[in-house]
Amino acid sequence: MPVMLSKTYEAFIAAVAPEGMAREAAEELAAYEAQFANVNRQLTEIPGELLLLKRMLGVVIAGTASLMAGAASLVLKIFA
Repeated sequence: MPVMLSKTYEAFIAAVAPEGMAREAAEELAAYEAQFANVNRQLTEIPGELLLLKRMLGVVIAGTASLMAGAASLVLKIFA
């Protein structure tokens, strides 16, 4: 049996909606709620992934700066 929001189903029944339509509408709303919960879970993972990317970029920048400093040191030694 599909997931259904019982209070929504009861509200549709109280509003004199046919039982089949009330059940389908409540199931559809439950499906949307599940989709929103999934999106919310995915959005909460983004800050952690951004932090990892920032750290990786920092390592790349530090390595590039180190290589550039080493190359500059060699050039100064050669032409000094």
